[in-house]
Amino acid sequence: MKSDSLMQTSDAYLLLKLSGTLLRPDYIESVLYPHARLQMYMFLRRAWCHPQVQEARERFAKSEGADSFAEWLGGPGLPPEYAYERFREVITRMLVQKVHTEPLAILLQLLWEEQLRANAIEGVVLPNAVRALQQWNEKHKRFAFYSPENAVLEKLIVQFNEMENIGQLASHHFGSELGSACDAATYRRMAEHLKIPPGQLLYVATDADCLFHAKEAGCKTVCLAAKDAPPGQNGLATIHDLMDIA
Repeated sequence: MKSDSLMQTSDAYLLLKLSGTLLRPDYIESVLYPHARLQMYMFLRRAWCHPQVQEARERFAKSEGADSFAEWLGGPGLPPEYAYERFREVITRMLVQKVHTEPLAILLQLLWEEQLRANAIEGVVLPNAVRALQQWNEKHKRFAFYSPENAVLEKLIVQFNEMENIGQLASHHFGSELGSACDAATYRRMAEHLKIPPGQLLYVATDADCLFHAKEAGCKTVCLAAKDAPPGQNGLATIHDLMDIA
């Protein structure tokens, strides 16, 4: 359902918060983590000598109270296969239990980047949202992406996915470098980077809190809500599909 304010968007510069609009809102938990659990075994074998994997091993050992990875294993001179198997068991257990640590984050970022570049991860990008972007591009509508969290990962996803390189359709892809999504000044800075007044920026997101901050900055806002959500929830203009933005 469209609100009257969304019928006239020809001069608006659209800003999409990617998670929930173009990407599944739960993509990390529902797609990336299960994929990592399946692929971690072979990934560690392939990348065992990668400098960042070596760094992750050393950081893990120090987090366990050891001075080095070799010490954590029980001392130098142990067979490489033993080192690999023991570390793999620990990392697999962390993945299953969803234990968030810095060494695991390093490994996941490397694995996901490798798999995304190989187009081996599917189901993150929402097909209907991609169609909307393609239509906007054909109409020369201007739009930019915003990833206040996981910017490096989301930039890879929009570039490497089963649909197409949708990253090239957007004029900009902002991360957290301009500030928090919960700060009105962030949206003013983005408008400044786009060389437009804040009132020309139409911010599309699924979470009401950041939409209110964008509104405070003087931006237009619209909430992309579930199909069964009532229009105008939280006093915000509401749509149920990006295709509703003409």
